[in-house]
This record gives sequence, C-alpha cells and structure tokens, in this order.
Amino acid sequence: MMNEHGVAGTLLNRTLPDLTSATPTRSRGSVLLDLASASSVADVKTKLEALDFSGMGPFRLVLHDSTTLLVAAWHASLGLSLSLEPLKAKVARVWCSSGLGDHLVDAPRSALFEELVLAAALEDRPAAQSTFHRTFWPDRSHLSPSMSRSAAATTSLTLVEPDSGTMTLWNDRPSFASDPIRRTL
Repeated sequence: MMNEHGVAGTLLNRTLPDLTSATPTRSRGSVLLDLASASSVADVKTKLEALDFSGMGPFRLVLHDSTTLLVAAWHASLGLSLSLEPLKAKVARVWCSSGLGDHLVDAPRSALFEELVLAAALEDRPAAQSTFHRTFWPDRSHLSPSMSRSAAATTSLTLVEPDSGTMTLWNDRPSFASDPIRRTL
C-alpha cells in the first residue's frame, strides 16, 4: 500500500509457534483498506487503535511515512502491539512470514538479506533487494524468499518506491522475469 500522503506499508500473515488461531472469518487485507486514507503514521496508529480485528487471522503490519516507522502485530490471544520509531534514511530492514511458522523462515531469510542487501553499497541495494526477493533454494524451497511447497507458493512480487511514488508488480513465478505492471501513485 502507498497512498497520496506518502504512507507506505505492507501486511504480512503471522504464524507463531505454540499459538493456534481460529479459522478467519474476515480478511486481514481489509486492515489496509481501513488505513488507506491515513495522512501520517500518527493517523495510522489512531485508526489501528479504533479497529475491531475480531474474526481476522494474526498479522504483522509494517508502515512508514517520511519520518516514522510503525510495526503493529495482532493475534487474538495476544491482542494488538504497536511500536513506533524514527525512520532512518537508507536503513534496510526485513520482516519474514510463513504459514509454516515465521520462526522457521526468519533465520535463513534474514541471513540472506544481510548477505545480499545489508552488505551492498547503498547505490546497489535496490538490485540486491530484487535478487533477495527472487531467491529460490531448490533444496529448501519451502524456506526460500520466493517459496514453493505443496500447499502454497509466492505468486507475485510488488515493489513500492516512496521516493518516486511508483509501484511495480510482477505477476509471474518463480523468476518474476516478465514485463512488470508499473503505476505512479
């Protein structure tokens, strides 16, 4: 998501060990719709605190504006947690998610992110991040950033660039090599 106010972010499914979740009756994606008009991260925080998440599966929401990063997490058993911090220019971060359990993919994907993205020179980070998202490990396909297993697979890749106000979508798999759809927001 990226709106006309420069608020950009994403919603990730959340799968925690030892915590079961009821079958969702409402889409987590509606959270992004509820936040689409937010004018700032402060506005997002206010809106989040007023939302009813009942019936939704667990999620992690990562959003930012030009000055602040917000990470929100929700699980029916744990409630809503929010953290805010100053947005640091040119600081790359990664959040990992998997229906198998976030804890299973966090270490290998974070290590790859560190190796490819954090080790890259600033001017090379966009290409390194692209490589990260397209990485497929044949011997560990279920853990790959571009993952594949019998019940699920990565099917698209979206790149939001707040500085230029563009969003690019690759809608193929596994290499995301097709001509993307680009939109100026």
